[in-house]
Amino acid sequence: GTTAVLLIAEALQRQPPPQRSVLFVCFAGEEKGLRGSAAFCERPPVPLEQIVANLNLEMLGRPEPGNEGKAWITGSNLSDLTRIVEGPLERAGVLLVDFRMAAQLFAQSDNWSFVQKGIVAHSLSAGSLHEDYHRPSDEVSKLDLVHMTRVVRALVPAVRELADREAKPQWNEAGNQLLERRRR
Repeated sequence: GTTAVLLIAEALQRQPPPQRSVLFVCFAGEEKGLRGSAAFCERPPVPLEQIVANLNLEMLGRPEPGNEGKAWITGSNLSDLTRIVEGPLERAGVLLVDFRMAAQLFAQSDNWSFVQKGIVAHSLSAGSLHEDYHRPSDEVSKLDLVHMTRVVRALVPAVRELADREAKPQWNEAGNQLLERRRR
């Protein structure tokens, strides 16, 4: 994820400025209670009202067998963000697919800190919960760099679409219901 953030920032820097500013942020402490993203949302460098969406990147380099060139989005049924980024991703050669744990993982990653503030936020992943997940054995040599490169390159136009479109991503009815339950 960190590598992707840096490469996407570098690619966008070489293009004309987008309509909206794009913040590139890497968080720490996700596994210890979303500490980094929660701290960011409590003391953001810009007012939260100006943050139109959060696209969190997770596990991009080790796809499940047969899912090379594919990605998935957590909580994709809760907003129109998936619909917004799907076209740019597909045109760049990355297909969005379902992942059996996508709904469950929606509230377990750094996007959740933004969701709790009402911001449309999802995690995009192109990897799997492999046997080395969160273990010292998860080595760089095990990454599928061809797959990861394809996904990172596809994310550039997807991020650009989010930054250039006039309308902000919106929660749908299911997303609004989730937010309402969180407020209680």
